[in-house]
Amino acid sequence: MKLLVTGATGRVGANLVKTLVERGDEVKCLVFPGDAKERKLEGLDAEIRYGDLTDTEAVAAAVKGVEQIIHAAAVMGEPKAGAANFLDVNVMGTQRLLEAAVANDVQRFVYISSTAIYCVDSVAVHPTPEEAPLDPLRLYGASKKMAEALVQNYNREHALPYVILRPGDIRACDEVLNGWAVRSTAGIYKRGARDPLVHYYVADDPEPWREIEALAETKGAALCAATDADGEPWERHSCDVRDIVAAALAALESDAALGGIFNVAAPEAMPQPALTEYLAAKTGEEVVCVATPTRRRVNCSVEKIARTFYQPAYDWKRMIDDALAFRAGEDIGVIPT
Repeated sequence: MKLLVTGATGRVGANLVKTLVERGDEVKCLVFPGDAKERKLEGLDAEIRYGDLTDTEAVAAAVKGVEQIIHAAAVMGEPKAGAANFLDVNVMGTQRLLEAAVANDVQRFVYISSTAIYCVDSVAVHPTPEEAPLDPLRLYGASKKMAEALVQNYNREHALPYVILRPGDIRACDEVLNGWAVRSTAGIYKRGARDPLVHYYVADDPEPWREIEALAETKGAALCAATDADGEPWERHSCDVRDIVAAALAALESDAALGGIFNVAAPEAMPQPALTEYLAAKTGEEVVCVATPTRRRVNCSVEKIARTFYQPAYDWKRMIDDALAFRAGEDIGVIPT
């Protein structure tokens, strides 16, 4: 099979290329000219095509001759110099790719979207299913929503076969070990509580983060077993990069997945108290229990993808074990970010 991978030097893209090459596929990579991360593709038997998703001719040339496309490229974060280029890449870049896919009779188009399409920090339903209202908080999520609509439109108008995957908080190598300290949790809470659109905002307390921020001055490096005032755990729901790679490959082959939209994440969300206790048992780090006025909760349902074509394999304990092994110098088969 001959495939095109966009965003081939990214966290997901590079590991997709590696896995596809290892299984014997003929892989073409779309790489931005001058991308310093191109070194991640060194040693992989893949064709490099230089181009920008804003360049219609470059996109058409990259798609020529391929049978399947995995579209993982996107501008991340929020635009610092206006929205025009951001939307030109994430939205119109997807449209250019779809147009080229139709012109070249591409057999399947797998689009890597994001759970940012829900606004996971304010959604009311947990675990959050794919049918939840799409109400992205930032422009990044809005661009994914628009691109998803384009993918579906090209299926309706041109019968382009597609699968849409929505991963969130993708982690590779040892990245899952980051962000659990008191200092990190205090920063997350302070930023969130200042934003009235997210669910851990406290309307009657202008500074609900005061207690945890004060604790960070003396215990900032300690692991934080955060709960709300009722003892309900803070939750984060990450996706191991190996799960999104495996899900994308399964989406290329599964007839049941065609025309579907699927969350991709770990089999269950990460409860911060249990996770930090588990990590402390492995590392000897100190754990501090903290009760905040409200709770941060991110929990996306993976029931649909599990029953349709792919069962997520990397739970948070395995992610931590592999992350510690990576830090100890072991090869876990993942290209670092």
